[in-house]
Amino acid sequence: MKTISASVILLLIISLCGCGTSHPKDQTLLDNFKKHELDFEKLITMIRSDKKLRRVDDTWTDPGDPQSIGISQERIREYRAMFSKMSIPRGFYAFHDSERFIFIASSHGLSVSGSAKGYAYLEEKPDLVVTNLESYWSKDGRSFTAYQHIKGNWYLYFDFED
Repeated sequence: MKTISASVILLLIISLCGCGTSHPKDQTLLDNFKKHELDFEKLITMIRSDKKLRRVDDTWTDPGDPQSIGISQERIREYRAMFSKMSIPRGFYAFHDSERFIFIASSHGLSVSGSAKGYAYLEEKPDLVVTNLESYWSKDGRSFTAYQHIKGNWYLYFDFED
C-alpha cells in the first residue's frame, strides 16, 4: 500500500513540475535559427527601437497597455506573427541596460518552478557556457541557466528553476 501511494505522489509531482515534458532538441533550435537568422536580427532591431517594451508573449505584454508607451496594437501583432513564423511561441523578454534579449521557444511549469529553452542575444558573455544543453545538469540539481554559443552574440539557453 505504501508503494502505491508513493508512486501516485511521485507521478503527481512530475506532472505538476513539468519534468515529464520535453523541450526541443538543441539541433532543432539550431536549424531553426539558421533558417530564420534574418528574422532574429529583425526582432533585435524592433526591440531596440521599442525600448520601453519589456515583454511580449502570445497573450500578454509588459507593460499591459503597450499604447501607453507608444507601441501600437499593429506592432504587437507584427511581433506575434514573427513569433509564430520563427517557432518562438512565448515571445521575448528584453533587458536594455546590458542588452539581454531572451526568445522563448518552449516553457514548462509555473513561474516559480519549471524550465524554459530558447534563444538569447547577450551583449556580455554569460558565465555558464556549455557545448551541449541536452547533456548539462547542475551538480547540485538546483536552479541554473546554461548557454550554448551559436555565433556572435547569439546563444541557445536552458533555464531550470527548482
